[in-house]
Amino acid sequence: MLEKLEEITCFNNKNWKFPALVFIISFAYYCILSAKQFTWLFASGDSGDWLAASNLWIVPQPYGSPLYITLGHLVDLLPGSLPINMTVLLSCLPAAVTVTLVFLIVKHLTSKTTIALTAATIILGASIFLTQATVLEEYSIAVMFVVLAYLFYLKDKKKLTALSLGLGSAIHILVIPIAALWLFLEKKNWRAWAKTLPIYIASGILPYALIIYLMTTDAPRLLAGGLSLEAINSYLGSTSVFGSLSIFGLPERLLDFFSLIIMSFGLAVIPIWVALKRPWPTYIKLLVIGIAFPIWYYLTCLDPTSWTFMAYSCPFIAIAAGIGLAKVNKALIIKAVTISATALILLNSVFLNANLLAQKEPFAMDYYNELMSMPDGSAVVTHRGGFESMALFYVMSEGKDLIPIFFTDSRYISDALYQYYLEWIEKDYGIKGSNTQEQVFDVLGKGVEVYILIPVLGKWAGIYQTADCDLVHYDIVEGVDLTVEDSVK
Repeated sequence: MLEKLEEITCFNNKNWKFPALVFIISFAYYCILSAKQFTWLFASGDSGDWLAASNLWIVPQPYGSPLYITLGHLVDLLPGSLPINMTVLLSCLPAAVTVTLVFLIVKHLTSKTTIALTAATIILGASIFLTQATVLEEYSIAVMFVVLAYLFYLKDKKKLTALSLGLGSAIHILVIPIAALWLFLEKKNWRAWAKTLPIYIASGILPYALIIYLMTTDAPRLLAGGLSLEAINSYLGSTSVFGSLSIFGLPERLLDFFSLIIMSFGLAVIPIWVALKRPWPTYIKLLVIGIAFPIWYYLTCLDPTSWTFMAYSCPFIAIAAGIGLAKVNKALIIKAVTISATALILLNSVFLNANLLAQKEPFAMDYYNELMSMPDGSAVVTHRGGFESMALFYVMSEGKDLIPIFFTDSRYISDALYQYYLEWIEKDYGIKGSNTQEQVFDVLGKGVEVYILIPVLGKWAGIYQTADCDLVHYDIVEGVDLTVEDSVK
């Protein structure tokens, strides 16, 4: 068994030291820079979603990431802070494994340890990948499984390739089209790969049955919705921003893209260009899909935060850089690229230090602390969905007795997910009403204290107690942001 493992991973008594060193340095680097508290920095607000889903069996986002939330529940069994444990074990650790896999793959393809170390340095200096490796997010572990699948493919381990792609798919749904494109490239060998489909389906598709099951339960439906045709339509609508970027917005998006690439890879773009010169053998075509598909998604997606999906491209770009350096095989170029990558590591450790940034702008932690300090039984009014809302459920799942009331403007009052929420809050809290205004009147009539969460451009401004019912009616229901002057601290 040990001999088989050594054959697959390139580990043996002669060459285990370099991969081990790469892993230890990478893991230490990511842990040092990782956020050590509850934060939304770099994570597009998803941290609260994952924390809530790791305490409560709920569907935090469309499609649900069944394996990730299951791992979150397992991590929740460990002693210590759940945000820190999830960040270290489900972001920093798999990110370090990915850097090590990049080393192993480049060493396998080029047989050059120096170039493999340079490739590992390149991915370690990639700012896009770093931002997802040091916060509570699902991308690091999903990317790790895709890169692991690529290594197994190179080793002609078809079943393990299918298993890795399946586990990645169960973490994040974007892996499914990547797996499909890779399978399409192997259409000439479809008989051999067809035998692995049951493994992929069992590990990557069937886990989504958990999400379907959770949609039939009485858990909060703020983003997921109940199991209905309306909810399924809302799921599909959640991806409507994909492919929606107008031609007028493309120049700005391209400028942002090239800025991100230069900030992430520096001089490594030169050997990358060399590696991608035609002709392309199949293993290069798979590499190109790993690079191009997430980039294509970002360049055509209306949502500007979709740059996070390019975390999938980063390790494959680093692998391509290693292949290009081997083709050029000039010591001066290898040294220049290594120095460039090292400089990016040093710069990122200063400007993208999630731990320091979280301490500098602790609005997420302030939000958490203020919620925890509120009187039990209070009602909190905030907008439907979003990271403030799911973070509120995380606080409630820790045992805090709060009543969530989520407002929405008139455009979404008839939305299926919002109507499901109205049914749920009436059932669980006995609060009646067809919109936020009536719900707030209801809880005020019962003598419940009502607080209003005020997000300002995505940053935390504070929780303010309502001054009167008219304020709730005109400023929340009509969708007008509250100001400090309108409220009583």
